[in-house]
Amino acid sequence: KPHQVPGRPRMDLVYGFQQQEHLSSLHFDLMEFYNSILPTALEERKRLEAILSINQHVQKKWPSTSLQVYGSFATGIYLPTSDIDVTILDCPVPAQKAVHTLAAFLQQARVAKSTNKILWARVPILKFTHTSTNFPVDVSLDASAVKSTHYILSQLQYHELLKPLVFVIKFLLKQEQLNEPSLGGLGSYGVLIMAISYLEGKLREGRVCTDLGEALIQFLDFYGNQFDSCQYVVCCGGPLKEKTMKGWVNEKQPHLLSLEDPVDHNNDVGRSCSKFYEIQHFFSKYHKKLSSDPASCVALFREITEERQELADDLEAGQLYPPIQQLSNQYHTQSSPTQKKKPKKPKKPKKPKSPKSPKNPNNPNNKPKKNKKQKQYQEGEGKGKNPMKKMKKRKREDNGAGPPQKRKKKARL
Repeated sequence: KPHQVPGRPRMDLVYGFQQQEHLSSLHFDLMEFYNSILPTALEERKRLEAILSINQHVQKKWPSTSLQVYGSFATGIYLPTSDIDVTILDCPVPAQKAVHTLAAFLQQARVAKSTNKILWARVPILKFTHTSTNFPVDVSLDASAVKSTHYILSQLQYHELLKPLVFVIKFLLKQEQLNEPSLGGLGSYGVLIMAISYLEGKLREGRVCTDLGEALIQFLDFYGNQFDSCQYVVCCGGPLKEKTMKGWVNEKQPHLLSLEDPVDHNNDVGRSCSKFYEIQHFFSKYHKKLSSDPASCVALFREITEERQELADDLEAGQLYPPIQQLSNQYHTQSSPTQKKKPKKPKKPKKPKSPKSPKNPNNPNNKPKKNKKQKQYQEGEGKGKNPMKKMKKRKREDNGAGPPQKRKKKARL
C-alpha cells in the first residue's frame, strides 16, 4: 500500500494508478517514494513567504518591475532541496548591472546571504540563500521562462506519468551532483524535455506507459545505452532530429547534449550540459543495477523516505529549515560506511645540529667550485653577458671619457 503523507491525498489514485495485476512491484515502491518526497503544505507556505519578501524588496528598488515565479516551483515538480526560480520583468536596468545592484541591495537589507553572480551565462543569474528560510533562490531577467512554464503545465495534464518520472530522475541526478546547469549538469527543464520526448515516442509506437518502474528502466536504457548525443537532437512534438540539420554541431565537444526548446526552436537548452558523458554513464550504470538488483535501489528509497519524514517533522516543530548543503549530504547515497580518521602520530623532536668546524682557506678542496657557465664565459664561449665588456669599460676610463651614462627609464602610466 503506498505511503501517505499527512494532509495529502493518495497520489496513485489522483494520477489514475490503480493496483492492477500487470503493474510491477517496483512501480508501487517508486510511487511510495514519490508520494513521500513531495513537499508538504508547510514547506510550500515557507517558500511562498520567501517569494513575497523578495518581491517586496525588488519593488522597493524598482517600482515599475514585477516578479514572476517559473521553473520547478511553478510547475510543482520540485524536491525539498530544489531552489526557487524567479524572474524580474520590465527591469529598467541592463541584466548584468541589475544582478550587481540587486545582490548588494538584498545583502544590505539582510534578505540574502551567500550570493553568487553568474554573469557569463546567456541570461545572467543571481544565486543566493534566503536568510529567514534558508531556501536557495535563483533570480534572472528572462521573460521567455514564463512561456515554458505554461507549456510544461499543459504537458503534465496530457501525460499522467510525467510528473512522478521526472521526480525520480531529478532525485537520482541530485544524488550524483549532476543537476546544476551552471556546473555542467542537467537541470529540471532539460529533464522534462527528455521525459516528454520519450513518452511521445512510446505513444507514436502505440503504447501508453502506466508502469512507473518499467518507464524508468526504459528511460535509463534509452538515454544511457542507445542515444547518440554526437548525432541527434532531443525534441518534443516529433522524432529525433540530426544536429547537422539544426546547425548545432560542436567540433570541439561533439558529445554535448542538444535539447530543442519547445517554446523557442532556435534555443538549445542542453548546450551548457558539458557533463552529459558522466550523466549518460550514470544512466547506463543505474539501468544495469535496477534491472539486476532492484531490491538494493528500493532499500535506498525507503531510507530516504524515513529521513524525509524526520525533516518534515522538524520543520513542523518550528525549527529552521536546514541549509541546502546539509540536505544534500543527507540525500546522498550512503553505500559505504563513514571511515574514521586515524589519530595523528606525535612528531619526534628534532636533534640539534652539531656546529660545523671552520673551513681552511688554504686547502684546495675547500675552494668554491665553478659552474659550467662561468667556465664558458672565461673561455669566451656560451650565451649571456660578454666578458669583453669590462675591457671596453677600462679603455674608456683610461681615455678620460668616463663610464657610459645609463638611459633614463620612462615613467609608465
